[in-house]
Amino acid sequence: MSLLYFFTRRCSGKRSVNVLRLGIFFKSEIDLNFYGIYFFKYMWSIIYNLKKSEIEHKVRRNNVSAIHCATTIALYRFGVSPYLTLFNSMSYFIWDSMYSVRNLEWTMVVHHVLALVLCMARCEVKSKIETLALMETSNIFNYIVYDLIKSKKDSVAMRLVQAFWFGYYRLVKIPMFFSQNSHTCDLRLHEEYITYLLNLMGYVWTFMMFVSLNAKAKSLRIT
Repeated sequence: MSLLYFFTRRCSGKRSVNVLRLGIFFKSEIDLNFYGIYFFKYMWSIIYNLKKSEIEHKVRRNNVSAIHCATTIALYRFGVSPYLTLFNSMSYFIWDSMYSVRNLEWTMVVHHVLALVLCMARCEVKSKIETLALMETSNIFNYIVYDLIKSKKDSVAMRLVQAFWFGYYRLVKIPMFFSQNSHTCDLRLHEEYITYLLNLMGYVWTFMMFVSLNAKAKSLRIT
């Protein structure tokens, strides 16, 4: 609860907690308050717990992440309120951070906390949601490949698509977007470092994907 309150209070920039205005009525600004973020975080918990007895927890977590990916892209593409897109992603980052802490996945915790800090940075909201949409677009094949692996339908071809797709976005498109839109932000020094660090994480994950792809291809040749 205190973590949620910290992030939502920082986002609103106000001392008072205001009543949440929902949906398409978001026009120009919204207080990203505790109750709003908590509502959306609760939504991810509900999705995660659907068919709890039938699906293992890692698959359910992958499903939640895929839904977040789809909703972020859809909200951006259909021009729904940018503040709703921020609610959607910030609440997911908080929910998945809590999941990652329970499962000792510290890399994901660091990634999500850094992403939350950038969500609160002094940038035009349009730049924020475009960044979120690009980040989630890069992840599309991650969820597909993971589902194929868990359903024992792993494919080298799909892993190849995943690695090149993710690599193109994280090594080329997203850094280029940051460079071209730097004028829309007034980043503090630590926020600039966070941007570099998130880019670096993208490079490392791309490298790991190609290493995994190579190992998978070798295992098929051996068998």
